[in-house]
Amino acid sequence: RLLTVGPAALLSRPVPTLTVGSAADLVLIDLAMTRTVSEEELRSRSRNTPFIHRVLRGWPVLTLSQGRVAFSSLATLPESRPPQHAG
Repeated sequence: RLLTVGPAALLSRPVPTLTVGSAADLVLIDLAMTRTVSEEELRSRSRNTPFIHRVLRGWPVLTLSQGRVAFSSLATLPESRPPQHAG
């Protein structure tokens, strides 16, 4: 709820759902990946973070926003297929 329903309500957006036919909003995280945070890679204009030069484990590898790839560090993406309905 803290990472789904709450933020959606604050932004007056629909509650996220992973149901057939809905546009996916999700982040795929590689829990084994480690990286060192550097100032050069920060997307924020602010540089006052305690994480610079720290090694962090668990890193995003794919972000879908409204069903579209917004970010990917994957070498290849899975083939897109129309949803299959059980029946």
